[in-house]
Amino acid sequence: YTHIYNLSPIATLNPQKAEFAKDSGTLHRTDVFPDYAWMIDADFWREVKTDWPQHGDWKAWIRTRDKSKGRSCVIPEVCRVSVRKRSAAGDHTYYDQYLSKIKLNKNPVKFATMDLDFLKKPTYNAYIYGLVRDSTNLTSASSLQNYRGKPGDIKLEYEGTSGYVSVSRMIGLPSVLKDGMSPTFSHLKISHDFPSPALGHPPASYQGIVIIRYGTWRLFIVPQGWEKRMYTEVKARKDSEVCCRAIER
Repeated sequence: YTHIYNLSPIATLNPQKAEFAKDSGTLHRTDVFPDYAWMIDADFWREVKTDWPQHGDWKAWIRTRDKSKGRSCVIPEVCRVSVRKRSAAGDHTYYDQYLSKIKLNKNPVKFATMDLDFLKKPTYNAYIYGLVRDSTNLTSASSLQNYRGKPGDIKLEYEGTSGYVSVSRMIGLPSVLKDGMSPTFSHLKISHDFPSPALGHPPASYQGIVIIRYGTWRLFIVPQGWEKRMYTEVKARKDSEVCCRAIER
């Protein structure tokens, strides 16, 4: 199924803290290969095993474009695994601030009985585009603290890598950027826009968009230029569907 959904791994760990993850039945696409628990199918393993690095950071290696080939991962909103103790040689600060606060799922979900077609790339792009477009726009991260709107969807826009780091630190999200798996936003200017493959992507993001639960709201943290990029892809899909229907007639 992974080739149909344009996916590589299925992740079981979301790096967001418990306060930002609440729905056990929610799945997302992400352009960032997960750092910890994941699973891959046999076809993907046969594709990469010959060149698998014996030493060094294999996660960074598998995130490169020639290995990822533009594929995404599926990641759950609520984790199916947890990190229970520090690694002897690991980053203790990162563990204390983020990994130790991850919420382990306690509500079984029968994903096999669910319709997951929305995870297919064209469908998911249209789905996310609609949600973000229709969400309430906030002017700054500081305005979140005093926001008193009705429960629903809200969005917060950031500019550049420094903009994302600033927002993530204010909210309490991991601010360490990672290489993405797809050439997302590579058409944007590196000096002003984010993300670019050279600068990295926010953890668990899709096309630069991070989705979390914030109080009674679903918060979309989006890069400047997101709408133009996603609209182009969504419109291309609609044009293709119209063309196909015309041919069928």
